Amino acid sequence: MKIYVMIFASFLVGMFIVNQSNEKFMISRTPSAIRQQYDFTNLRGSSLEVAMRERVISQIEVIKSNEGFGLSLGHFALRNSLGDSLLGCQFYNKVTLTFEAEGVAINGVKPTMQVDGPCENTEDLTKIKAVMIPFRTLMKESPADGDYNFTQPKPVSIKLLNLADNWPDMWHLVGVTLHSSFSDSEAQGGQFIIDRSEIQKIIGQALLINFQ
Repeated sequence: MKIYVMIFASFLVGMFIVNQSNEKFMISRTPSAIRQQYDFTNLRGSSLEVAMRERVISQIEVIKSNEGFGLSLGHFALRNSLGDSLLGCQFYNKVTLTFEAEGVAINGVKPTMQVDGPCENTEDLTKIKAVMIPFRTLMKESPADGDYNFTQPKPVSIKLLNLADNWPDMWHLVGVTLHSSFSDSEAQGGQFIIDRSEIQKIIGQALLINFQ
């Protein structure tokens, strides 16, 4: 199975280039170790939200493996309501990626795929580790609505809705949500949500992943 990652616009079809570097930064795992441009501890309110959305989405990388693919997101540091400086994945403990099937609809409703995985930062602190989607294993199953849980290489749960008789080939990223383990008074009721319009605005085009 070949995995192609594409960005589509009404006037252009282009290949999304995944830049994967082998460079590692062996630095202490504290907010002060994050480069200046990723440190949002001095921001509050809407300024913080705008910076977080831009950082998370603009730094998306698609990671391919023999079993499927994953999306790595931009990481950051922030300050909580108590004034503590925290890494993004210290404040948020779960990532949800939401996809819609492209070019397929059942009774006018597109199939959806919701993927939940842990929020973990990379060694150099600049990225949220990719939530890997074992699509090759998933496609061995007959298409059906339901919940699927995998433990390797990392725990991930997948919820599928409104599937047809065949697995869709192309999936459109329409949402990214970071979930906080803190109280509802923190982080917009415990969630930081980035919707499809915000994703497309930041990237400039729709992000689709094609399995063929």
